[in-house]
Amino acid sequence: MPFKNGAFELVFSSAVIEHVGSNRNQRAFIKECFRITNKYVFITTPSRHYPIELHTAIPLIHWFPKRIHRKLLKIMGKDFFALEENLNLLTKNELKIICDESGIKKYKILTAKFLGLPSNLLLLIEK
Repeated sequence: MPFKNGAFELVFSSAVIEHVGSNRNQRAFIKECFRITNKYVFITTPSRHYPIELHTAIPLIHWFPKRIHRKLLKIMGKDFFALEENLNLLTKNELKIICDESGIKKYKILTAKFLGLPSNLLLLIEK
């Protein structure tokens, strides 16, 4: 992004990280958000553990391994969402790994629930 290091007190992103592609791209996205803040980063994303995938409205198939999930989406005519660069859902553990591998020390991952089920993940990072 064309901003100086620490240009903002708060960097907020809602439901974007699942659309930037691979885990490598997701890590780069978080690192860039971290770079341009001087205090906080707040990122939200749908949880891969919620039973209904909110982009396709198809229940349960996103619980299969990602390779199988993508094949099922293609079979169902959801070619756009079958591509990793267009949809790459995350789990809480995957977000944790991305933060740890990025050298981010002060973070929390919270889970928002709907009807008692984990609908969204909230990543809170403090610089």
